Amino acid sequence: MPDALQCIVACTGPTAEYQAVTKVAVAHARETGARVIFYDVTRDETMTDARPNFWSGEGEAELYDRPLEPVAIEKLGYHDLALTVQQARDGGVDAFGWLPNDAGGQALAEYARRENADLVLMPAGTEQTARYVDDLRKADSDGSISPTDNIRLVDDDSTMVALS
Repeated sequence: MPDALQCIVACTGPTAEYQAVTKVAVAHARETGARVIFYDVTRDETMTDARPNFWSGEGEAELYDRPLEPVAIEKLGYHDLALTVQQARDGGVDAFGWLPNDAGGQALAEYARRENADLVLMPAGTEQTARYVDDLRKADSDGSISPTDNIRLVDDDSTMVALS
Protein backbone atom coordinates (compact mmCIF):
# COMPACT_ATOMS: atom_id res chain seq x y z
CA MET A 1 0.00 0.00 0.00
CA PRO A 2 1.38 3.45 -0.90
CA ASP A 3 2.61 5.63 1.98
CA ALA A 4 0.78 8.76 0.83
CA LEU A 5 -2.74 7.88 -0.17
CA GLN A 6 -4.63 10.30 -2.40
CA CYS A 7 -7.93 8.46 -2.85
CA ILE A 8 -9.65 5.58 -1.07
CA VAL A 9 -12.71 3.83 -2.50
CA ALA A 10 -14.56 2.12 0.35
CA CYS A 11 -17.35 -0.33 -0.48
CA THR A 12 -20.31 0.41 1.73
CA GLY A 13 -23.88 -0.51 2.45
CA PRO A 14 -26.47 -0.12 5.19
CA THR A 15 -25.68 -3.37 7.03
CA ALA A 16 -23.25 -4.12 9.86
CA GLU A 17 -20.56 -5.83 7.77
CA TYR A 18 -19.70 -2.48 6.18
CA GLN A 19 -19.05 -0.68 9.47
CA ALA A 20 -15.46 -1.91 9.73
CA VAL A 21 -14.78 -0.79 6.14
CA THR A 22 -16.10 2.69 6.94
CA LYS A 23 -14.03 2.84 10.14
CA VAL A 24 -10.80 1.81 8.36
CA ALA A 25 -11.41 4.19 5.43
CA VAL A 26 -12.00 7.15 7.74
CA ALA A 27 -8.93 6.30 9.87
CA HIS A 28 -6.65 6.05 6.82
CA ALA A 29 -8.07 9.26 5.38
CA ARG A 30 -7.38 11.10 8.63
CA GLU A 31 -3.81 9.75 8.72
CA THR A 32 -2.97 10.49 5.09
CA GLY A 33 -5.29 13.33 4.07
CA ALA A 34 -6.74 11.12 1.33
CA ARG A 35 -10.16 11.68 -0.15
CA VAL A 36 -12.67 8.87 0.55
CA ILE A 37 -15.39 7.80 -1.85
CA PHE A 38 -17.99 5.52 -0.29
CA TYR A 39 -19.08 3.19 -3.10
CA ASP A 40 -22.56 1.72 -2.56
CA VAL A 41 -22.27 -1.97 -3.50
CA THR A 42 -25.82 -2.75 -2.39
CA ARG A 43 -27.09 -1.23 -5.62
CA ASP A 44 -26.75 -4.73 -7.16
CA GLU A 45 -30.25 -5.65 -6.23
CA THR A 46 -32.10 -2.97 -8.21
CA MET A 47 -32.95 -2.76 -11.88
CA THR A 48 -33.00 1.02 -12.32
CA ASP A 49 -30.12 3.46 -12.61
CA ALA A 50 -29.19 5.09 -9.32
CA ARG A 51 -28.21 8.34 -11.00
CA PRO A 52 -29.88 10.27 -13.82
CA ASN A 53 -29.00 9.02 -17.30
CA PHE A 54 -29.17 10.68 -20.71
CA TRP A 55 -32.96 10.20 -20.75
CA SER A 56 -33.22 12.51 -17.74
CA GLY A 57 -33.64 16.27 -17.98
CA GLU A 58 -30.98 18.31 -19.74
CA GLY A 59 -27.77 18.48 -17.73
CA GLU A 60 -28.96 16.08 -15.02
CA ALA A 61 -26.67 13.19 -16.00
CA GLU A 62 -23.60 15.47 -15.97
CA LEU A 63 -24.53 16.84 -12.54
CA TYR A 64 -24.35 13.37 -11.03
CA ASP A 65 -21.38 11.97 -12.97
CA ARG A 66 -18.70 12.73 -10.36
CA PRO A 67 -18.26 11.83 -6.69
CA LEU A 68 -21.41 12.97 -4.93
CA GLU A 69 -21.92 15.38 -2.05
CA PRO A 70 -24.28 14.34 0.77
CA VAL A 71 -27.08 16.65 -0.43
CA ALA A 72 -26.99 15.15 -3.94
CA ILE A 73 -27.04 11.62 -2.50
CA GLU A 74 -30.01 12.51 -0.32
CA LYS A 75 -31.86 13.98 -3.33
CA LEU A 76 -31.40 10.66 -5.10
CA GLY A 77 -33.02 8.89 -2.15
CA TYR A 78 -30.02 7.21 -0.48
CA HIS A 79 -30.22 8.50 3.06
CA ASP A 80 -27.89 5.89 4.65
CA LEU A 81 -25.09 6.68 2.18
CA ALA A 82 -25.61 10.43 2.57
CA LEU A 83 -25.38 10.01 6.35
CA THR A 84 -22.14 7.98 6.08
CA VAL A 85 -20.57 10.67 3.89
CA GLN A 86 -21.75 13.49 6.15
CA GLN A 87 -20.45 11.77 9.30
CA ALA A 88 -17.03 11.31 7.70
CA ARG A 89 -17.02 14.98 6.70
CA ASP A 90 -18.03 15.99 10.21
CA GLY A 91 -14.94 14.04 11.35
CA GLY A 92 -12.68 16.12 9.11
CA VAL A 93 -12.47 13.75 6.12
CA ASP A 94 -12.81 14.84 2.48
CA ALA A 95 -15.62 12.37 1.76
CA PHE A 96 -18.01 11.69 -1.10
CA GLY A 97 -20.36 8.94 -2.19
CA TRP A 98 -20.92 7.02 -5.40
CA LEU A 99 -23.97 5.18 -6.67
CA PRO A 100 -22.88 2.88 -9.49
CA ASN A 101 -25.32 2.18 -12.29
CA ASP A 102 -23.51 -1.10 -13.04
CA ALA A 103 -22.88 -3.85 -10.49
CA GLY A 104 -19.94 -6.17 -10.00
CA GLY A 105 -16.23 -6.22 -9.51
CA GLN A 106 -15.30 -4.99 -12.96
CA ALA A 107 -17.47 -1.87 -12.54
CA LEU A 108 -15.83 -1.27 -9.15
CA ALA A 109 -12.34 -1.65 -10.64
CA GLU A 110 -13.14 0.68 -13.53
CA TYR A 111 -14.49 3.30 -11.13
CA ALA A 112 -11.45 2.99 -8.84
CA ARG A 113 -9.18 3.46 -11.85
CA ARG A 114 -11.22 6.45 -13.06
CA GLU A 115 -10.83 8.12 -9.64
CA ASN A 116 -7.13 7.14 -9.35
CA ALA A 117 -7.80 5.22 -6.15
CA ASP A 118 -4.69 4.09 -4.28
CA LEU A 119 -6.71 1.78 -2.05
CA VAL A 120 -10.02 -0.09 -2.41
CA LEU A 121 -11.59 -1.51 0.75
CA MET A 122 -14.19 -4.31 0.81
CA PRO A 123 -15.70 -6.26 3.71
CA ALA A 124 -14.19 -9.71 4.21
CA GLY A 125 -16.33 -12.81 4.31
CA THR A 126 -19.50 -11.68 2.55
CA GLU A 127 -21.09 -13.42 -0.44
CA GLN A 128 -21.20 -10.12 -2.29
CA THR A 129 -17.48 -9.54 -1.79
CA ALA A 130 -16.79 -13.09 -3.03
CA ARG A 131 -18.76 -12.32 -6.22
CA TYR A 132 -16.92 -9.02 -6.70
CA VAL A 133 -13.54 -10.69 -6.15
CA ASP A 134 -14.40 -13.41 -8.69
CA ASP A 135 -15.31 -10.68 -11.21
CA LEU A 136 -12.06 -8.87 -10.47
CA ARG A 137 -9.95 -11.98 -10.91
CA LYS A 138 -11.64 -12.80 -14.24
CA ALA A 139 -11.07 -9.25 -15.47
CA ASP A 140 -7.46 -9.35 -14.23
CA SER A 141 -6.75 -12.60 -16.06
CA ASP A 142 -8.03 -11.29 -19.38
CA GLY A 143 -6.17 -7.99 -18.98
CA SER A 144 -9.28 -5.80 -19.15
CA ILE A 145 -8.51 -4.00 -15.88
CA SER A 146 -5.41 -3.12 -13.94
CA PRO A 147 -4.11 -5.55 -11.29
CA THR A 148 -5.99 -5.89 -8.03
CA ASP A 149 -2.96 -5.13 -5.84
CA ASN A 150 -4.59 -2.09 -4.25
CA ILE A 151 -7.66 -4.00 -2.96
CA ARG A 152 -7.84 -4.94 0.72
CA LEU A 153 -10.47 -6.98 2.53
CA VAL A 154 -11.44 -5.65 5.96
CA ASP A 155 -12.35 -8.06 8.77
CA ASP A 156 -14.88 -7.19 11.48
CA ASP A 157 -11.99 -6.32 13.79
CA SER A 158 -10.73 -3.76 11.20
CA THR A 159 -7.77 -5.90 10.13
CA MET A 160 -6.88 -5.42 6.45
CA VAL A 161 -5.92 -8.42 4.31
CA ALA A 162 -4.61 -8.31 0.74
CA LEU A 163 -6.31 -10.45 -1.88
CA SER A 164 -4.54 -13.79 -2.16
